[in-house]
Amino acid sequence: MSAAAEYPVDHVLGDDVVDVADLVCPGCWSPVVDVPPAGWPARAGHLPEFSHEDGSVLCPDGAGRVPEPVEAGGLRYALTEQGSGASLGVAREWWT
Repeated sequence: MSAAAEYPVDHVLGDDVVDVADLVCPGCWSPVVDVPPAGWPARAGHLPEFSHEDGSVLCPDGAGRVPEPVEAGGLRYALTEQGSGASLGVAREWWT
């Protein structure tokens, strides 16, 4: 049996294989599924490939665009006086 048959591929981004279980919404950091959002209107254009677990569209960015999910492995968490926060890779100052 080939290695490819032993490890099913969920999504390929560039040359990297990414398991959908490792992806989160960049707006709310919730897990995503590789199913288009429920009720996406045809007039809205391109059907997104991912949605939140409840079937809703991923959180739009500041310009109203539907983003692609990001890998959760790149997140850094911190606890502040205001509560918890998450950031991608640039949270070095939180750990110092």
